[in-house]
Amino acid sequence: MSKVAETTTTTQSKEIVQSQQPGELQNIQAMYRLDGKNYIKWSQLVRTVLKGKEKINHLMGIGPKLGDPHFEAWDEEDSIIMAWLWNSMTPEISDTCMFLATTKDIWDAIQQTYSKARDTAQVYEVKVKTIAAK
Repeated sequence: MSKVAETTTTTQSKEIVQSQQPGELQNIQAMYRLDGKNYIKWSQLVRTVLKGKEKINHLMGIGPKLGDPHFEAWDEEDSIIMAWLWNSMTPEISDTCMFLATTKDIWDAIQQTYSKARDTAQVYEVKVKTIAAK
């Protein structure tokens, strides 16, 4: 199989080369969709999946800079992760971040919107249950 990307990292003075095979990221299934009320669970799932695939750096925007020989492969991976994120959201939510440029941009926008909305939604839910219990 051909390699999409080779990443070189240094760990305790040892050089490690990690290869990614084509299709590896496309095989990530969006089994849990962000609907606006489940941000905490959804974000935990996304972080866990990407960490397991050694792609968590995309959420933080950590990657090679333009001009780096590895930038193109990293940018292609970022596009695949962006598409996966969109597919892991309801259409109403994904439409709001469809034109953002990077995985980090999408992640930050969703976090800013739904981590605060989550608190409001939970307070509302508690109030509704309290009223219903009376």
